[in-house]
Amino acid sequence: MKDSPKKDFPKVYTYTIQKAQENGETKLYYESLEINRNCVADIDKSIEATRNGNSYNLKSALAEITEKYGAERVHWLVAATIRQKIMTSEYRMQIKRGRKLIPF
Repeated sequence: MKDSPKKDFPKVYTYTIQKAQENGETKLYYESLEINRNCVADIDKSIEATRNGNSYNLKSALAEITEKYGAERVHWLVAATIRQKIMTSEYRMQIKRGRKLIPF
């Protein structure tokens, strides 16, 4: 059984636009941002396509997207999305409780 050749995927740009401007990497930033947006949209579509009642086959959905965009980008975007959801949820809970927000 032969190993399939490793596919080269575009680099994930993980810095801010300010850092990209400082480093002269604005083009890389916007290219990565566009790929990220397409990847997130495809992740959403793929997850929804695996829906079976109230459950999803995330392993299958993400495997397909990983083949298309690469593991690094998919992992980075899923982690960023989860972090954003957690922070948004915590923020809302603190507002409901009338607590002062503590910056992270």
